[in-house]
Amino acid sequence: MSTELLIALISLGSALIGLTAALIGRKKVVEIRYVNTEQPPLKQKEPITTLPEKLRWYDKTFWLVFWTIIFWPLGLYGVLKSRAVSKNWKIFVVVCFVILMIASQNKT
Repeated sequence: MSTELLIALISLGSALIGLTAALIGRKKVVEIRYVNTEQPPLKQKEPITTLPEKLRWYDKTFWLVFWTIIFWPLGLYGVLKSRAVSKNWKIFVVVCFVILMIASQNKT
């Protein structure tokens, strides 16, 4: 198997892993509010205003997939850094990358 074909297969595999992790492994944010019915509610202070946090490129699915396909090391970094991908998917992606790297070493 030629080196170019092997590199193309590794890039395609990493892109599919990154896409799967980005689309399936999203974290669900759930807000839980507890209501105490026994006591009257406390007087509210002034509302705290917080600026919305700027989304980084690695928190956006499009850029994760794009960089995983174009330049897989940056895509892997984005998947690991992303808050949109759950911890289990991050572990799965790293294990798959390690297996692909070991498999490519054995072919040469």
